[in-house]
Amino acid sequence: MTDFRGLILGSTRRRSFAWGLAALLGLLPVSYEAHMTPQSAFAGEALSRLTLLSQDGGKDVRHLFQVEIADTDKERLRGLMYRKTLPDDGGMLFDYGEDREVAMWMRNTLIPLDMLFIDKAGVVRHIHENAIPHDETPIASGVPVRAVLELKGGTVAKLGLREGDRVIGALFGDK
Repeated sequence: MTDFRGLILGSTRRRSFAWGLAALLGLLPVSYEAHMTPQSAFAGEALSRLTLLSQDGGKDVRHLFQVEIADTDKERLRGLMYRKTLPDDGGMLFDYGEDREVAMWMRNTLIPLDMLFIDKAGVVRHIHENAIPHDETPIASGVPVRAVLELKGGTVAKLGLREGDRVIGALFGDK
């Protein structure tokens, strides 16, 4: 066991140093957690690969994404809140476990998002582009869906994605 009595009971300079170091070390975990939690809601979670299959002039075009899965109430409630950035090939897939009508919102979301509402077969049934940050207006699926894929705002237009496109991934029966 380390004996710190000599350090604390020694000179004024050493006492000041010891108390300052203790205070600094005591604050680091709080500062680190406060800084990191909003940007990494599911830190340590493995990313899942998804492929969006669209058509361009009759040809299949595949767009690859690495997404976080939100499949619990807590994860779905948190979503992409407080994120300052999102990679071009990143996103979050909200899994509801079965087809049902859902509604999303942008509370505490700092960046615009595109939302793809996907049925259990992996077919994109509805798209909402460039949802406005902090807007609490419900964004409804309009039809029963199994999942919602949130991507960086502008991705749908950039890639030419449309309703009827297909999502390939384990959640939709495609390994």
